[in-house]
Amino acid sequence: MSNAELFKNLPPIKIESDELFRSHNVLPPLPQIVSRIQELMQSENINVSEIAKLVSVDVALSAQILKIVNSAYYSLRKEISDLKIAIAFLGINEIYRIVLSLSVISSLKSGNENAIRDFWYRSYYTTLSVKLLSAKYTRFIDREELWSAALLSDIGSLVYLKFYPDHFKAIRELSQQKGILYSQAEAELKLPSSSVFGSLLSTYWKLPNSVKIACENHTYETLKELRSTDSNSDFKKIISLGCLCADFSMMELNADLKDNITHSIITTLDIKEQEFLLLMGEIRDQLLDVEMFMKALF
Repeated sequence: MSNAELFKNLPPIKIESDELFRSHNVLPPLPQIVSRIQELMQSENINVSEIAKLVSVDVALSAQILKIVNSAYYSLRKEISDLKIAIAFLGINEIYRIVLSLSVISSLKSGNENAIRDFWYRSYYTTLSVKLLSAKYTRFIDREELWSAALLSDIGSLVYLKFYPDHFKAIRELSQQKGILYSQAEAELKLPSSSVFGSLLSTYWKLPNSVKIACENHTYETLKELRSTDSNSDFKKIISLGCLCADFSMMELNADLKDNITHSIITTLDIKEQEFLLLMGEIRDQLLDVEMFMKALF
């Protein structure tokens, strides 16, 4: 099937509410470990040993947690190989966010392993970019929320991958053909945005509000709609910029779009062109950390 035929024959997707979404797609519940940790966190007698014992039952999950803890995101001086020490060092809340993020991604896995790897690559790169931007340009953001919010900001794309693989393929191919962002390809194909799917997932699974806000505000279009009167404007800005900087660095975008994005980043951050070039150099330097993380994770 040619690209033109693929685009032409795509059936429409109409998602008008959470109820409609649930009636058309059978979403699995999140693993029980997520709710069990939540219960323990609400207990007055919570302790590190109990959390470590609960998580250690799942050997694969424990291994993934340690790989994330020892990744460039946390930049620890020494490698941690004991889950109990990792929990004591980062805190129960942070470990919970890591478990939650891993559980969400695992629950949306499809048979397309290459696409899952691509998702991890882009999402982890975005997360590192968000952390860098937050440290340089914001003061009042709760950085404890950044890991899960940044990593899960584009989980709506996993809905496409799991439930609408032909639509996902069309979005990706149109993006590559025209050198445009995925959100722009979704709009051209008149398909629901991944932001909509991410928001619905956040509601369905009762994810933290920071994750829902990130899902709804991770695209280039967010920058155009930011309002200073919005109490979450800084958070939305830094999530959107992190995604945009990662995409700008990774994707083969057309010249006009690159110019527009460059102008948007410079304007939003109120920086000079030279500072923008230095910033993008720092963003690109993180690609080595992303490669190392991917080798460890897979």
